[in-house]
Amino acid sequence: MGLESYFKNMDPVDFMKQYPLRVEIVTKAQVLGKNLMEAKGGVQERKEKARIVYGLITPADSAYKNPLLYGPLQGYKYIAEARFNSKFGFKQLHLCKIYAEKSGGQRSFPIFYMDWEMNKTYKTVLESAKDSANFFLTAEISGCSIFIEGDEDKPVIYHSNANKEQLQGVNLKKMKEDEITEAKFDLKAGKMLEEVKQAKPRTVHFGKPPVSGKFIKGTDYLDNVGQEKKLVEKDFDVQAKQAHGVDPKFARKKKYQRLGTEGTVFGVRDTKTFKWKFYVQKRVFGIIEFKYPGMVRGVLAGIKGEPWVKAQEELYFYEYPTTVAEIWPGGSLAHAYIHV
Repeated sequence: MGLESYFKNMDPVDFMKQYPLRVEIVTKAQVLGKNLMEAKGGVQERKEKARIVYGLITPADSAYKNPLLYGPLQGYKYIAEARFNSKFGFKQLHLCKIYAEKSGGQRSFPIFYMDWEMNKTYKTVLESAKDSANFFLTAEISGCSIFIEGDEDKPVIYHSNANKEQLQGVNLKKMKEDEITEAKFDLKAGKMLEEVKQAKPRTVHFGKPPVSGKFIKGTDYLDNVGQEKKLVEKDFDVQAKQAHGVDPKFARKKKYQRLGTEGTVFGVRDTKTFKWKFYVQKRVFGIIEFKYPGMVRGVLAGIKGEPWVKAQEELYFYEYPTTVAEIWPGGSLAHAYIHV
């Protein structure tokens, strides 16, 4: 069975261009126990191989209920097609629900999943067996760096975080906000690259050139500086202005606020050549606020003579992908490096 059958009968890359995809780990302890291997301090080769878990692609609920997954967005409603007469250019948010084992009765499929941990670097090697998983997915990235190297049929992936690294010895007062942001991500990316190079090499090269790789850092997928920031804010404003209310019978004031951008790295393996390609989905997300002026009541309530009620604010979360770009082995978004 091809991957298309799990992605609304679409090629996974085309699916990711239309639908924002977040991760929800259903069986957390078992999944993380299989997939997190720290990449420094004498990593054992036998512990670095990724183990298969199972993913289920499903539309998100219309309201966020999981504080661990959605954090400050808990309680916000999601703008879903069934509830909104929406003119948004993209469709409903989807989740990849991840299970440690294949869940009976559900259309889950084998995947490689890679999580993360604060101020650590993790490493995994994808299997090259013919019956192995054909899809790879990371947790959402909002500042981490992803490094990919090795052979196309057996790539090595590092997921690295350096949150504790801070700029030192520079006069921040003389720097513009964008310059500070760039400098912070450059510092963190340099630290993460050091972590990767300290990891135990995957292979020994007898007279062969070292394995080359690529990596992406925060500013490659977070549109939060310079012209990219201005463009994505303008685009979100356009998207938000096109939102149509649930009940158009009443005039409502509408505000919107862009919260930020993030990304997800995913990989797809060709089922004929068994070679991998990796991509990053860049997303923008924000809150759209609707507020009825004064007092309101529904038409049926008015007929029944029920009293007017005080209007309540309705806060809706909206997220959509801006781009999907290849990062390995081709693509121009990532930075080349050599792991010796």
